[in-house]
Amino acid sequence: MNVGTEERYLPWALLAPTLIIILLIAVFPLIYNLYLSLHFWNLTRPELVMRFIWFKNYVSLFTSSIFWGTFIRTIVFTIVAVGMEMCLGFGLALMFNRDFKGKSAVFPLILIPMITTPIVVGLIWRYMYNGEFGFVSWILQEMGFSVHALLSNPTTALPAVIFVDIWHWTPFVFLLSLARLNSLPKAPYEAAEIDGASTWQTFKWITFPMMKSVLLVALLLRTMDAFKIFDEIFIMTQGGPGDATEMLSLEVYRQTFRYFNMGKGAALAIVMLAVIILISRVYLKVFQKQQIAAEG
Repeated sequence: MNVGTEERYLPWALLAPTLIIILLIAVFPLIYNLYLSLHFWNLTRPELVMRFIWFKNYVSLFTSSIFWGTFIRTIVFTIVAVGMEMCLGFGLALMFNRDFKGKSAVFPLILIPMITTPIVVGLIWRYMYNGEFGFVSWILQEMGFSVHALLSNPTTALPAVIFVDIWHWTPFVFLLSLARLNSLPKAPYEAAEIDGASTWQTFKWITFPMMKSVLLVALLLRTMDAFKIFDEIFIMTQGGPGDATEMLSLEVYRQTFRYFNMGKGAALAIVMLAVIILISRVYLKVFQKQQIAAEG
């Protein structure tokens, strides 16, 4: 093998270990999951062998009222939670972009929820929402509310878990936004001050346009993560009471690891992946348009 050939194949040789790992932990499971979704395979009925059934698992999902109820609930959860996180995170970043007394002490406190693992977050809030000894329930009782066991009530369970997600992940949006605010150029603000622009005009025409790219990135990451939420809700309610907090990810878990209906669980996971890819494509197109407009 001559020197030219060695140089040509050296990059591939160096990348080979990483590519093999990616194939094993990402590509192969995805292909196998797609393969399973086209089969009937129930581990509770070993006498029935795996058989190819084409798209019957998908037809079963799309004709199920349970699936559509869970899908709509997941969409509502994602829109409300991510929307509030974006507003609160960006608002906090604008506030912390200024100097005020106690800023250095408050800043690490805001980041504590984000660095707490989802399992711990679920346990903390399950106890805080407890109807007998929970702190939140005690406050509601002291305020005279008759409904205080929030996770046990179908009306209040979903808002309660949405609040937990907002508490957990608002610091993520806050941190990204603050980092971008601190890196903005000073010249446009100096020019705006010389021209006599108001605070609102400065925000509308300078700050917000330059923040759009990072806000879209934060929106994309949080939407993808919220749509497949599992840990906190599983710990707090396991989808209850009834199906008040049942999300698509919990239904995947239920079909696969409780009912052992591997084909249907795989089909539901593929549907979730397709929705996340669709949402990502929409966000990326918006992001590309923003980049083109900024460069133009």
